[in-house]
Amino acid sequence: MDYQNYVLMLKAMADPNRLKIIDLLSCGSLCACDILEHFDFSQPTLSHHMKVLQNAGIVTARKEGKWQHYTLQAEFTAKFRQGTELLLASNEECVCHGDDCIDQQTSHSRKVVITNEKKVELFEPAMCCSTGVCGPAVNEDLLMITSAFDALQGVSSVEADRYNLSNNPDVFSQRADILAAIKDDADATLPITVVDGKIVKTGAYPTIDELSEYTGLVFVPADQSSGCCGGSGCC
Repeated sequence: MDYQNYVLMLKAMADPNRLKIIDLLSCGSLCACDILEHFDFSQPTLSHHMKVLQNAGIVTARKEGKWQHYTLQAEFTAKFRQGTELLLASNEECVCHGDDCIDQQTSHSRKVVITNEKKVELFEPAMCCSTGVCGPAVNEDLLMITSAFDALQGVSSVEADRYNLSNNPDVFSQRADILAAIKDDADATLPITVVDGKIVKTGAYPTIDELSEYTGLVFVPADQSSGCCGGSGCC
């Protein structure tokens, strides 16, 4: 069983809104405008959810006119169904089949270690571009944050999301802790970093060292010798 791929799918699905979107698309392709009728959030928030599902290979998108049309990937459906069946199987395909298989009728026991996924959220001030390279001068803090969060998208043990006040106002409105924090002075309080539901930093972006502390990961600087984005072409 491909645990890594299965975890990536589960990670993308670990949101009630995204699960509902998958449920809707199980009946056939839908336009973004039709999907929005089933939710109270805005189009930018829908785009965020769809990007997560697309990156995980769960949905595909095609543009018709001014709207995106989304389709559930047949390959995802097959892989997820197969992965779930293998995960719950107790037949000869089970990972524990063989001499080391746990026999429920014996007195042997094994310690099971569960590693919890980290969730890092970044609530940012209103901005039209969050990459750090859109203005007249490069914003080094934003450039670093963009690179770090892009890297975290490929890590199964961390869920990393960014929300800014202009594109995701509905996300802000649903978070009592964030609203309370920015009530008196949003400009001085944002950005806000939240780790596992707890505000850990306000008023400035987290540093690389702090991100390492929050996630338990080591961030390695990209090789910038072949381009401004470390060999992948300009941002």
